[in-house]
Amino acid sequence: MAHRAYPTGGAEPQRVAEDAAVAYGPASTSAVAGRDRASRLQWLKGVAQSGPTPLPVVRPTRTPQELEATLAGIRELVARRVPAGVSLAGELVAERRAEHRREYSDLHG
Repeated sequence: MAHRAYPTGGAEPQRVAEDAAVAYGPASTSAVAGRDRASRLQWLKGVAQSGPTPLPVVRPTRTPQELEATLAGIRELVARRVPAGVSLAGELVAERRAEHRREYSDLHG
């Protein structure tokens, strides 16, 4: 059986990395530079073939006056639906307490 740099089967990653390092040995500086240049050229070629890159979506920002007008509209809507002096949070808490009393009447005697 021939020795493989990347053995198949349940090999440990550390051993695979060591075998690969021994099999390929140290590379010269010029070889590394050549591979680096080739990989950059390949990347540029891929970018050129993929077409134009879409521009990021720019979300419009609102001015403080626009925000205040929106909040005023929300306040007006709530004022039409909720009577003055009524706390929605207080109503919710009271409703939850009443529900708890109904469900656990044996605790509340």
